[in-house]
Amino acid sequence: MTYQIQALTWRGGMPYQQDAVLVNTKIYQHKGVISALSECDDFCVAVADGVAVSPKSDITSRTLLQLVQTMYDEQGAVDFNGLQHRLNDTLADKAGFDGSSSTLVCAYTDNDSVMIKHLGDSRAYLYRNGWHCLTKDHSFINELKAQDLAEDGDHASCYGALTGYFVLMNWVMSQQ
Repeated sequence: MTYQIQALTWRGGMPYQQDAVLVNTKIYQHKGVISALSECDDFCVAVADGVAVSPKSDITSRTLLQLVQTMYDEQGAVDFNGLQHRLNDTLADKAGFDGSSSTLVCAYTDNDSVMIKHLGDSRAYLYRNGWHCLTKDHSFINELKAQDLAEDGDHASCYGALTGYFVLMNWVMSQQ
């Protein structure tokens, strides 16, 4: 099967681009609108969205996509637990990255099917007779909805807080 992949990105309200897009082997992270179209039989595509309130989220999101690409090339799959470890190994010891965070959504071919994984509020959509969201945000409000403790409608903005994302933590264990 041949897949047609379209990626589009633009910078939000921040002075720098926190989002990064991986289309097969190319990572896009620009100030302006970038659109890329690719046709292929096998693919790995991903979007990493740096969390705005975290430090150096632009570098974290780009690094996360580099690690996704490497992992897919090595294993033909993307393991989020392994990805979190690789992200920490790559950036956690560098100055200023403690607490840096990014969400991620990725899709890749896995034999004759497509695997979709995500963490945070980066979403995957299918366009077939209109747009269909394939993922649910990892957010506090969605956790409340899952437990029938909240409904759609008015709620404080804090309920949209993320409950899942990749984060850099430089843990120092004291030796006693």
